[in-house]
Amino acid sequence: MAIRAIIFDVGGVLNGHHNLAPLDPWCDRLKMSTDQIFHTVFGNEAAHQATLGQATVAEIWQIANEQFGLSEDDKQALMVDFWATMTWDDTLLDFIRTLKTTYKTGVLSDAWPDARVSNTRVTDDLFDVIVYSAEEKLKKPDPEIYRRTLTRLGVEPAEAIYVDDSPNKVAGAQQVGMHAILFTDTTTIQQQINNLLADQA
Repeated sequence: MAIRAIIFDVGGVLNGHHNLAPLDPWCDRLKMSTDQIFHTVFGNEAAHQATLGQATVAEIWQIANEQFGLSEDDKQALMVDFWATMTWDDTLLDFIRTLKTTYKTGVLSDAWPDARVSNTRVTDDLFDVIVYSAEEKLKKPDPEIYRRTLTRLGVEPAEAIYVDDSPNKVAGAQQVGMHAILFTDTTTIQQQINNLLADQA
């Protein structure tokens, strides 16, 4: 079957926390590394529940602040600097824009309930289908969330490429019959997608 759709994860693929400078003062103040700060936010129980739509972003930060011990004003300031570390991959987004002239494009992301607002570059004009785990109440690698994405795109698994930075989520896509690629860097993923499109043409 020829490829008809290319689907992308968001965090770690379309964007990432690469500009760490805004957290430098907080590392000194909290006596934490940037990795520890990220883990305190992304690794707490509310964050996991939020990806299933079972907790709010406010609850995530409330639990994280039990470790940070900040006043409300300082917590809000940390939140601003925390998200200032995130950058979007404009090269990859431009590449997706070229793909969209020929193929359907989609997003499938394990994301918090505010993803429609916070993922500012994930727009309906760039992606035909946008699927977030918090809205679906299930997350990767559950086979059903891949199938829902495929159904909404109107394609069979063998007609779709999926890109993710997590090996087990790539494996989940492969198990439902999709062509799945592990994201390492932008140049490599562009080459891999183009090669696969040529092979499947």
